[in-house]
Amino acid sequence: MTGLLDRVAAWFVTPLGSAPPTCEPEPPLRVAREDELVDLAELGYADGRFSPPVAARVHAVSRAAVLGAPGDVPAAAAALALDLRRRRRTGTAIVVLWAADAVPPLPAPALAAPGLPGARRLAARLARRDITASAHGRLVWIPLGCALDEVARIAAAAGDAPVVLGLLGPRSAAADTLLAAHDAALLAADPDSPLAALAVADLGRLGVPLRCWAPPAAGAARLAALAGWRAPAGVPEVVA
Repeated sequence: MTGLLDRVAAWFVTPLGSAPPTCEPEPPLRVAREDELVDLAELGYADGRFSPPVAARVHAVSRAAVLGAPGDVPAAAAALALDLRRRRRTGTAIVVLWAADAVPPLPAPALAAPGLPGARRLAARLARRDITASAHGRLVWIPLGCALDEVARIAAAAGDAPVVLGLLGPRSAAADTLLAAHDAALLAADPDSPLAALAVADLGRLGVPLRCWAPPAAGAARLAALAGWRAPAGVPEVVA
């Protein structure tokens, strides 16, 4: 009888000195947050422990500007907006395309992408304040032409959503006025290019921290950013 009890106990009790059985690691859990699915690691969970991502929220800027060649600015602005959205743990972000002479058109990949619920709600809230906006993916796009006051009004109405201003066209006094009102700036150019060297020296007088980054060329990563789905790899962190 004693031998039988010993064998039964062996099924439920780990013998002293033996290591507990190891299990294969499970894939990252995913939870629904508003309109999207996110990895729990993004919210601060890792290896079963929780560490609040306070530093990411503190250091991520809320207003940034993008300048560079007109063909690269929309893609770089969309990529930066998606990256700031991730760092600030917000459901959506705003991209403002500004030109000094006329209202610029939105990129075709953005126009083709349906907006997620969070972006649609934000666009509707802006529309109630007479701000023309359209939701595409996780982004809300706002085209502006020579309306300097509108940029500040959009930022005031954005709530916790980060706002990225894409400056199209040549540098001007009006563009510099807008740049100076932002926490940080991103130049859509290779960091080792002559354009980057000139821009860093020239924009230093405005007191706006500047980073340089060349957005990906035509391809899936660029399309995903313009559609408002995902930021491409390598977007630098802009810090005020």
